[in-house]
Parts: sequence; structure tokens; C-alpha cells
Amino acid sequence: MTTHQICRAREEMSCLVNAYVTYLQSSRQYKELLKTYHTAKERSVEEAAEMVGYKLPQDPDPYLKP
Repeated sequence: MTTHQICRAREEMSCLVNAYVTYLQSSRQYKELLKTYHTAKERSVEEAAEMVGYKLPQDPDPYLKP
């Protein structure tokens, strides 16, 4: 075995480790997002807007005179 083959195997293992770490981090982040945003019931438009930081415009009161 030459030194070039040893270095190549070391680089390959380093790349594999980095890919696995990225996979683990992504899996954890996915689980957190799923827990935050996935529900068994359907959300109303108001709830969905509030969740992303928007406020819906209020309907004008029909009893107020212009």
C-alpha cells in the first residue's frame, strides 16, 4: 500500500464522517420542525398567519358610520 492510498482512505473517511454528521443534524432539525408545525387538526387562516408572523386585516365594523 502506498502513502497515496493511505491519504486517499483518510480523506474518504473524513468525508464520510462529515456527511454522517450533516445527516444527524438534519434529522434532528426535521424532527423539531415537524413537532412545531405539524398538527393533527387543520389550522385556521388566522392561526397560520400568526404562526409565520403576519396579522390579517380586520374587517370594518358595518355599524360604524363612515
